[in-house]
Order: sequence, then structure tokens, then C-alpha cells
Amino acid sequence: MTLIVGVILPTGILLVSDTRETEGGTLRVVSDMTKKISFLTPDILIGLAGTESNWFVSQILRDTIYNKSSSLSREVVINEVLSFYQNVNTMRRRIKQDTLGPIMISEFTDNNSFTIKTLDSDNDYNKITTFTQIGNIATIGSSYTVRQAVQNTLKDELDRTDDKDLSTHNFHKYLAGICKKIFIQVNKMYDPTVGSDLYCVYLSSINSIAANECFFIGNEIVAVDYLDFDRTIKLKK
Repeated sequence: MTLIVGVILPTGILLVSDTRETEGGTLRVVSDMTKKISFLTPDILIGLAGTESNWFVSQILRDTIYNKSSSLSREVVINEVLSFYQNVNTMRRRIKQDTLGPIMISEFTDNNSFTIKTLDSDNDYNKITTFTQIGNIATIGSSYTVRQAVQNTLKDELDRTDDKDLSTHNFHKYLAGICKKIFIQVNKMYDPTVGSDLYCVYLSSINSIAANECFFIGNEIVAVDYLDFDRTIKLKK
């Protein structure tokens, strides 16, 4: 299973995922260094839950779009992504009688704001839930019970944080640390297939241009190169 959280902050979006990969249908851990968030373009990211195939669909899109994104509008990119996902999911439903899994699309938009969209494969990605407000929390993966518990815990944390503190330089890392504690509890109490190590991306902007910071939280916070598109996480030395 997978658990991915997106939080809109005043200066960006914090995306957090577990990094555990298990053997299909079992609790056997294959890896605790697996990415579940991918860059489609420098300003559009996609979080992936559900089947293994979900990752490979995203990589076809990244390989096609990333280096051409400067010549494509954001609307064109999003439309192409949704169209491709809908077509693959429809084929998979028809042939395999299952679906790819939910996705979370995070964007730095043309008007210098941040948006998160979540879409479910059960309805072929036709229903979009959109988050645009500071403090909005989006989740995909695991179970409804886990997602609600995570959202409520993070909401309580944001509610007791002063507005000025939300905008401080390293608040996203502080919040990622809170997520680390939450994921540890999820792993112990609810869902052992959700790992407690985290892959984090902070999508922000500098001079109205998208900027990204990637880091891994195991025993400590370690930087990750966001331009490394391999699925296995490689830590910076």
C-alpha cells in the first residue's frame, strides 16, 4: 500500500509519501527506498498509489512531456495527462477487471498560486477534487480510516500554528517531521504496508518560477536530487 499527503502552505506545497514497496498481496518488504512521487514537468508533480503500473504510466508521460514542457501550456499538459490515464485505465478495467489506482497532481499555476488535485481510478479519473486554499490537506492511498486520521492530525497541527510561522523558511521541514511521526503510528497501528521512511518534495517558487526541494527522512533528513528520475531513491552524499 501507499500513503501520500499534500499540504498547501503560504509559499508552496509539501508532498510526502512513504517509500515502502511490498510484494503484491503480501507483507514482504521489497524496498524502503521507492519513489511514489514523480515530476511530470518542473512545476507539475504526480503522486501515485495503487498498482505498480501506475508508476510506469507516469514515467511514459514524464519521458514524453518533461523536456518539451516549456513549449506547452499547463492546461495542455494536464489535459494530456488525464486523457492518457483515462485511456489506460479504461483498457485495464476492460482486460484485467481492475484499475490503476488514485493519483495526486500538484501544480505551481500560471497566477503564482498552488493547486492540488486528487483523482480516483474507480471512476476513470473523471471526478476531480481540487484544493487551492492555504492549509488544505489532500491524501491518497492506504484506507479511508487512515487518510481521515492523518488529515485530522495535520489539521490540528496547522490550526495551532501562527500564520506567520507557516511562512517561515523551514516550516515545510518541520511539518515533514510531524508527518514522519504520523507515518510511524500508521505503520504500527493501522497499516504495516505503509512504511515510516518518507520521500518529500517541496514545490515552491523563486521569482515566479517553480522551484523544488527534495529530501528523504529516515533517521535524519538527507537531500535528494530532484533531477534523478530513477524510481529508487538515491541520497546525496
